[in-house]
Amino acid sequence: MGGKVFIEEKVILSEGAGERRLQDVQLSSLSVLQASHHRQQLRSSNSLLVNIYSTDPSLLFPTANNHSSHLSLPPRYPSTVCRSWSEDREEEEGTRSSELVFQEVDALRGRRGSQGLTRKGNDKEAPKGMELFPLRISGPTENRINVAFFGDGYTHSEKSKFVSDVKRLVASIIDDGTFASTAPLFNFWGVYVESNESGVGSNGVPKDTPFGLYRDSLELRALYAAHRGRARAACAAVREGYFGSKGGGCDQMALVGNFDYYGGLGGEFTITTRSELKGALVLRHEIGHSLIPVGEEYEGGYAYFGVNSSPSLASIKWDHWLSDPLSPPRAEDAVTPLQVYPWQDLSKSSFTTTFSTKGFEVYPRTMLRFSVAGMRSSKEMLVYLDGKLVEWSIPDGWLGSLDRAWIEVRDPSGLGGLEEGSHELNFVLQSRGLPPLKTKDLVRMICSVEVTEYATKNRFNDGKDFVGTFPTNSLYNTTSYRPTNEYCLMRMVGTPTFCSVCLEGLWKNQLRRISLIDNFSSSVSCIGAVTTSQFLLELIPLGHLRSSPPSDERYFISWFHNGVRVPELENFDIVDGMELGASLGRWRVEVQLWTKEVRKDEDGVLRASREWVVEKGEVPLKC
Repeated sequence: MGGKVFIEEKVILSEGAGERRLQDVQLSSLSVLQASHHRQQLRSSNSLLVNIYSTDPSLLFPTANNHSSHLSLPPRYPSTVCRSWSEDREEEEGTRSSELVFQEVDALRGRRGSQGLTRKGNDKEAPKGMELFPLRISGPTENRINVAFFGDGYTHSEKSKFVSDVKRLVASIIDDGTFASTAPLFNFWGVYVESNESGVGSNGVPKDTPFGLYRDSLELRALYAAHRGRARAACAAVREGYFGSKGGGCDQMALVGNFDYYGGLGGEFTITTRSELKGALVLRHEIGHSLIPVGEEYEGGYAYFGVNSSPSLASIKWDHWLSDPLSPPRAEDAVTPLQVYPWQDLSKSSFTTTFSTKGFEVYPRTMLRFSVAGMRSSKEMLVYLDGKLVEWSIPDGWLGSLDRAWIEVRDPSGLGGLEEGSHELNFVLQSRGLPPLKTKDLVRMICSVEVTEYATKNRFNDGKDFVGTFPTNSLYNTTSYRPTNEYCLMRMVGTPTFCSVCLEGLWKNQLRRISLIDNFSSSVSCIGAVTTSQFLLELIPLGHLRSSPPSDERYFISWFHNGVRVPELENFDIVDGMELGASLGRWRVEVQLWTKEVRKDEDGVLRASREWVVEKGEVPLKC
């Protein structure tokens, strides 16, 4: 047999501090039985998740058939290219960082594959000649979350293309609503880094680019960075003053691949592409993982953590957002009898899958979802459910494109729900008249297929503004709960906004790192013959300081003199003309932000204060 095994290590995030901590795990040799053993052992660890997958189930479980449900590869990993990754760890101020080392592992022969994909991180220096382009700057670098977009696969002649791409991406995630309210907390920078080759790599091989972005095959899904050490060094250099007085900062690094189609990844680096249809959609989803931080909300994943995920109905984290807070949380009744990621090139063969349902008397509503790539229109692929043709269409805006598209078909049977029993879905490429794709980057592919059944409305509330507890089933058939049905971009990539729970988490996690107060100054001056004090409070431009002040967001400013509140100064950010004698002593100003997007601030991150003392020694010699 020639089957292969790969190891998948995933770091569990520490929710309390919102930090990523790598834990040491010792793996012995990659024999078949030891690989199976480590998979079970390390899944029970609270620190690190290690999963073993194989193209051949007998390699992992040669005598047990009841584990077959665990062998569906997660969405980001192909069954045709199996890899392991280990971590080259180094200590740095008490935390750990990782340099991923990719190796193809032949589980039967115990040796490395022949593709030469080992890329140990000897490139830990920042690239030379980086150029800075301010995109959206809201305030001082030291008191903003600085998101820096680095290009990869843009040659010297494509510099203007990079600038145009990142301006479009940033404008989209702000103007479309994702970061519309929180934008004043951020600075967005573009950093051009010249590449020797244009584009991103494929089939597991990166091009000659600074950060080595590449795809595993021709599938439109994950985009990996081969040169992670160089990426870290580039971000650190920008953060530590590489551009001098020109500014720049890098608290969160985003890598933008010069690739016209879907692709990306979250985590330490937010990775997306320049795709005009999908680039911004991928960006807002993947950066949500890093900035809030949260795990997935869609079915069939493996990382469910953060403010939008609870393991049980007894421990709901968003009870202050529930639409029905007086009733005990209930699990909204929906099931997903089918979820597969075939990544099938339909030019080679059609794709067929089967699933079973409980029947429309239990679940009277059904949704079929699938994603395709390389399809210009619905005329290029036929879909059959139990032998009957299913009508479907490419979404508005995607028609004529080859990019990956998500399709929803409500009531695919025409009966509301499906009859109880087994069902079959077939995806078949039209055999006549298909124009060539004219690109080597894509094939006509069925990427994912999912069937969801919904109970009646009294057992399943799918209202857009409804916040409740919706079950989500993981790759391992475990259930967690999310706040909304399908109205958060962390579940549905095509949704432009976060749900209320994730948006609250976004506010709070950024304000843990910065202050509402940008600057404060106290001075003494003369007005005629009178010596006066002036206090100037500079705040992040929120509330009344926005260019268009909203009615549902405002600052409350309180001033205290020698411990006594001064009501006549309430909500002023400038205090001027106060006689020095009246201003001598200890002062304190307290600022609180109120926004409808944050309902609970248990850590007080929406508050800030300053204290100072006015003394006689500050009096000018003569007024």
